[in-house]
Amino acid sequence: MIAGHVAIAWMALGTIVRLFLAAVVPLGNDEVYYWDWGRDPKLSYFDHPPGVSWLSAGAQQIFGAATGGLQARGLVPVFHFATSLLLFKVYLQLSVGRRTRTSDLTFLAFTQLIPAFGIGGFLLLPDAGLLLFATAGLLIALSLASRPDTPSLGSGLAIGLAAGFAGLFKYHAAPIFAGILLALASTRNWRFIQAKSFWAIVVLTGVTATLPVWIWNYQHEMSSFAFQASRGISGAHVDLPRAFRTLSAELILLTPGFFGLLIITLGSLWRHKNQTSDRIVFWACLPLLALIHLTMTYKEVLPHWGLPAFWLLIPEAAILAGQKWSSRKLHLHLAIAGFITGSIITVATVPIFRNKLVARANGYPGALGELTFWPDFFDSPDAIELRGNVATSLKLKNAGRPIPPGCPTEPILASFRWFTVAHMAWSLPDHPVVRSFEAGKKYYYYDRDRDASSKGCAVFVLGEKAHANKEQVHSLMDVQMSGEMIDAKYLDRPVSWFAGYLK
Repeated sequence: MIAGHVAIAWMALGTIVRLFLAAVVPLGNDEVYYWDWGRDPKLSYFDHPPGVSWLSAGAQQIFGAATGGLQARGLVPVFHFATSLLLFKVYLQLSVGRRTRTSDLTFLAFTQLIPAFGIGGFLLLPDAGLLLFATAGLLIALSLASRPDTPSLGSGLAIGLAAGFAGLFKYHAAPIFAGILLALASTRNWRFIQAKSFWAIVVLTGVTATLPVWIWNYQHEMSSFAFQASRGISGAHVDLPRAFRTLSAELILLTPGFFGLLIITLGSLWRHKNQTSDRIVFWACLPLLALIHLTMTYKEVLPHWGLPAFWLLIPEAAILAGQKWSSRKLHLHLAIAGFITGSIITVATVPIFRNKLVARANGYPGALGELTFWPDFFDSPDAIELRGNVATSLKLKNAGRPIPPGCPTEPILASFRWFTVAHMAWSLPDHPVVRSFEAGKKYYYYDRDRDASSKGCAVFVLGEKAHANKEQVHSLMDVQMSGEMIDAKYLDRPVSWFAGYLK
């Protein structure tokens, strides 16, 4: 076995590495969007509960603008370390009499090495808070189930807070905690069913903790709840190839050997479901896994949506590996996991490798362009010259007309889609507020920009040509100039631009 303090030291070292990676790895679409949320914290948002924006806002306050990606992600590695410690406590509680060196190494590999959590442990996503509080909820439930006495009001308060705080980060907390509470209620000891005050305090505390979400939805016609409910069924059609692609992505994120171990663990937990601890772990994971993997057959599902449920399986999976895997088999899977994670980090982190891959793509870097396009675009001489020429031309055209009060001296920046709005704001040195020209009323930027008073101000809107809605542009501005740009490194992302005055 590995001594507890040594395991914790490895987790702490992983946290230091993730802090470095958080600072240097470019941000993806969702991350820049959540970073922009953090500049304008709300009670909640149309897409998600508010937790991720608060996480971003805290990082911006602590790390400041001079620390690269840390100003967006800086608290995520800290959350991951705390979450790993809580899961380690779960592992120690479940592995009494079954712990081995192989199981210890497997636990560390799951939480610190594989791409899903080794890399996911520094990305600005709502999962950071969901994992922390879901793990806390599982630990509390296992501790409750191991006691012979009637559950106290304090324990109800603790699990209610864990459920509520998890719900402040992601709606996926609902199936996770529904499963945990169902498992507690189904224990053969009827003390849980009879403890009405316990259940009352769980529900009351959970609802109270999530009040920001309820208040925001009440103020916005329950739009976030309605969106999440319809998202699972509207426009549905069976698409098995798409489901296979999502499963393949899960296989890569969890790596083949460890993914297979997690699936085997589910079967093992089902066979031993009469044991209280196994039943709690099984039901903590099953509802979300079933929901995600059923939905992916007829809707687009992102591969990371099911990862919180897989995370809660890690302690039992590590114990099973200690019983079933030889040292040689473990080392093979560690090598594969290290290779996949190392390759992804190398491509994303080291500029020379990243730039070579973009160059070798002959102008079609695809998904890699999500990380590299906008920083490269705004650093290019052509883009710098274009912005200067547009500002000068608008000033000349505006020479004979009065400038409305409150207009900035430079043209207001805008773009066509939510992620290009966020990328532009993040990539420019002064992090300006970038307007959204995207059609539609139910998303963050619409709420932020709809009451902005800037009629008659100069505006420069640009974005990928594929996203340019000319009717929407002309409905929002008096267009004076327009054009297109193509960067030879990014032939798959031609840019359209318009300049003029806001209506």
